[in-house]
Amino acid sequence: MDCRLINQETIKQVADLWDCCFEKKDSKFFQWYFQEYVLKHNKIVGGFENQKLTTMVHLNPYVLNLHGHNLKVKYLVGVATDPVARGQHKMGELLATTFNLLRAAGNKVALLEPINAGIYLPYGFAYTFFRLKYAMPLAGLTIPYVDFDLQIERVQTSQAENLLAPIYQQVMTRYDSYIVRDSFNWQALLQVAQQEDVTTVVVKEGPTVLGYLLYRTEGEQVIVQELLAVSDAAQRRLLAYLKALNNTFKTLEWLSTPDDLTYLYFKDQDYAPKVEPFMMARVINAGKILEELTVPVEYQGQELIVYLKDDFMNLNNLYTKVVFTKDGVELRDTLKEPNVTMDISTFTQLYFGTYDARQLYQQGRILAEDTKHITMLAKLFPRGNNFINEYF
Repeated sequence: MDCRLINQETIKQVADLWDCCFEKKDSKFFQWYFQEYVLKHNKIVGGFENQKLTTMVHLNPYVLNLHGHNLKVKYLVGVATDPVARGQHKMGELLATTFNLLRAAGNKVALLEPINAGIYLPYGFAYTFFRLKYAMPLAGLTIPYVDFDLQIERVQTSQAENLLAPIYQQVMTRYDSYIVRDSFNWQALLQVAQQEDVTTVVVKEGPTVLGYLLYRTEGEQVIVQELLAVSDAAQRRLLAYLKALNNTFKTLEWLSTPDDLTYLYFKDQDYAPKVEPFMMARVINAGKILEELTVPVEYQGQELIVYLKDDFMNLNNLYTKVVFTKDGVELRDTLKEPNVTMDISTFTQLYFGTYDARQLYQQGRILAEDTKHITMLAKLFPRGNNFINEYF
């Protein structure tokens, strides 16, 4: 299979494959995406056989703040294979090429929201972001202590960036991994939301905006796209607004933040949310990540022999001595037995702080010569509170 970047000569085949696998050509999102975004702001890698596109992946650029550091990342979307070519491992060939291209361009990780995780697990992806999913009657929203002196105001979605962006930025300080939204990201998000008939509501105390809500309706259902507030009082006021919609609509669907505690107010425990896997990631340059580790003072002069197994991406298969110096980390060749062994999926979750090293060790995901090495990993890769809410 010939894997290469898509250009204007082959973009029509991309549009046809998207129409086959995702939104149809007459949908508002399709029209916006292919008229305003594709090839202007992203890159696409396609796999061709006899000049016919059989598989593709779109590489949409974002900035990820991970543990206080901004990383340029690619969000893999539109991953698709023509139905006539499925079951022949075409996607594996495409992803192998894509990972090498991303690594050569300086990317250390890639993100992906899977339709089915089983498709991507063999390629080294692992879940790194989880959400709480509410699916319940609107009447079941039990919200006490609502301050109705806080005002609710509907605003035009496409023009709401200046109101919403400061709230998002302030709320994201609670999280260890999140997308940094610039003005372009906001405009893209809100333009698509406007086309999809999303309603935007802000909660205010006097002139000061304290939170916002993006939602749409389908039949008798209210679907929350994003609800963020700088205070619990502001969030409760937005939830009270949602509950008041139960005269017209019946049910609520809301993927909330992973640390949301709204369910503690509920009188009916059956309405408590379930944990839902949301976003996967994959490390594509483990050596660079190790080299850039911050060295705790107590580890200076110590070493850790690490074996990272990556059966899909040979460049990422590492057997190395990690030496901690006062000037940083050095990676050296070694013939000694490893202190810790793990696969690339586990290392990805460790790096993102999805799980603590002790949890992964207890689950058999990390093999260790001595538990002191697990303690070292836990210090080097602290547990995080991760949140992402991007969809394209």
